Amino acid sequence: ISTLQKTLTTTNIKEIKDVKITQSGEKFYYKVESVKEAKLLALIPVDMKVIYTLDAKTAQIQKTEEPWWSILATS
Repeated sequence: ISTLQKTLTTTNIKEIKDVKITQSGEKFYYKVESVKEAKLLALIPVDMKVIYTLDAKTAQIQKTEEPWWSILATS
């Protein structure tokens, strides 16, 4: 999991809530539910839930799921 931790340190995560291993076809993925600090409209501090899907073999981020309002937030 150290490769996974290394990858996630580049994402400014405040807290990791949950880590699950999922399978799609023959590939395995980590699904990491996390909380990231952000500022809404560059003024209001908020905690933003972010879900990362990482390749279990390479620990590269394959997909990032953020709330719809994340386009109005900076991290």
